[in-house]
Amino acid sequence: MLGAIIGDLTAWTWENDHESFYPKLVSQEAKLSDYAHTLLVTCDALIHDRDVPISEYRRLFSFDGWEKERIKSVIRAIAVAWLYENEEEMRHAIKTYCYCLWNDKEEIYAASFMAEIIYALRHGTTKKEAGQVEFGGTFYSFAQNDNWQKGTGALSILIRAWNAFYCAFDYTSAIHNAIKLPGNRQVNTILTGAFAEAMYSCEMTFLKKKYRPEGNWYNHIVFPDSIIAKYSDILNTIKQHKENVRVFYPKNRALTNVELHNWITIENPFQNIRINTELRRRILKAFDTGWEARYGFYLDDGWIYVCRSGILLHRFQLHQNKDGLWDIVHLQRSEAKQSNSTVDITEALYVCEHRWFLKSGEQKTSEQNLSDTSS
Repeated sequence: MLGAIIGDLTAWTWENDHESFYPKLVSQEAKLSDYAHTLLVTCDALIHDRDVPISEYRRLFSFDGWEKERIKSVIRAIAVAWLYENEEEMRHAIKTYCYCLWNDKEEIYAASFMAEIIYALRHGTTKKEAGQVEFGGTFYSFAQNDNWQKGTGALSILIRAWNAFYCAFDYTSAIHNAIKLPGNRQVNTILTGAFAEAMYSCEMTFLKKKYRPEGNWYNHIVFPDSIIAKYSDILNTIKQHKENVRVFYPKNRALTNVELHNWITIENPFQNIRINTELRRRILKAFDTGWEARYGFYLDDGWIYVCRSGILLHRFQLHQNKDGLWDIVHLQRSEAKQSNSTVDITEALYVCEHRWFLKSGEQKTSEQNLSDTSS
């Protein structure tokens, strides 16, 4: 949700404060569009009552013309995708709170695909897997059709936003791609930003070396003071909800750089380790690094990366074996000299196994059992 709101502000920044766009993404003078306001109102209503009566819900909005309302249906779906943890309940909420025209087939498809994709991405799927979500066919079956790619309706706009996200490597690059799309810039950046947040998160904007002559390779994305003053309660509530439902540690929070890396396959000293469901959950969710936990994990498009203070060291994947446990496979090292040893993985695994409740802030339950983990 925050990624969509930030996306809206980046469009204003591009159009009105261009010098702030590349280093900061968001200008301190940026203003929200009606589309972003619709998303915030939807969030505010549903985050406090997932079953708010439809008559009460509709009173929160004023009619803004059929074309805009079709797009707003898709934007409302962003909130629904984050606020419902059960897929059946999410799909019911889409029908209840998102559609403005029950007989507009394209609007129905676009809103449904928006929610299904974000739901999949925020639960840790790869881009390829997210593109296979279904609603009257897979999303890819529509996205790869030339007519839908070139159309002007809600589904066509969504497909182009998906492509901008799909070709990106983090939140910032996704927004850069969205800015170049044809059509309404606010809508493009809202939809693309929503996709990108679900996979990468959106706390910071990262800069490649060639774009940072001053040496500062990341900046925190800061909401304008005027927006914080007006919307701080709902923005803070959204932020807390996002953390409460987080299932993996995203790239944007890991403070790693966004340069192109050369990955080298190495011998796997962890090939005899079996990881159970609970330990896998902890590895994916991971933790903030610091003095007491130097190395951390983050998930990016099916790979688990290992990093420390802005340096990428290793990456691997988890593969489920015939016993239902998980194996560390496809272990690779980066070109960084610190990656000569796999102590980073060993230490990060130790935190997940033995210091988890100290680092994560979670409360231990009887279901959180690591007894099936062996080496």
